[in-house]
Amino acid sequence: MIPEAYRVALVGLGDRGYKTHFLGLNGSPSEVVVAACDTSQKLLSEFALKHPDVPAYCSVDDLVAAHQSTAPVDFAIVCVPHGLHGRCVETLAAANIPVLKEKPAANNVDEYEALLGLPVPVGVMFQKRFEPRYQQLKSLLPSLGRIVSFRGALERNIDHLASTWRAAGVDVAVS
Repeated sequence: MIPEAYRVALVGLGDRGYKTHFLGLNGSPSEVVVAACDTSQKLLSEFALKHPDVPAYCSVDDLVAAHQSTAPVDFAIVCVPHGLHGRCVETLAAANIPVLKEKPAANNVDEYEALLGLPVPVGVMFQKRFEPRYQQLKSLLPSLGRIVSFRGALERNIDHLASTWRAAGVDVAVS
């Protein structure tokens, strides 16, 4: 049975979590964000002021405990730094909550194999597809006719790459 609207928990309220996922889902007729969490008290306070109707928690454990029996969620979106994905996904899976997580699928082969063994579905997404510029491109595709293949590349020139999370060895090409 498909619910009238999917009940979504959002894990991570940083730029991607809030600007891409929350704002993209807010007001949707098919999904409703019923809980959010972040370890940053500042982000939690800002979120709570803007969205007092959505319960916000300081940990995935607190979110799961609060929603397991009274207001279960249909799935969770995990958008936290790469190194934190594993623990968040494992906690949600232990509570029987399916997960849609940002790329990369895993930080290493062992993590990937652990994901495959979880008792719930785990999807991996490229979050930029929700951004307005990509949605605009998608809306223009039908005017081009039948598209057989499409390839795109997103490149960035980042000063001091070695001092950012992007240099952690995951999903990074340095030339």
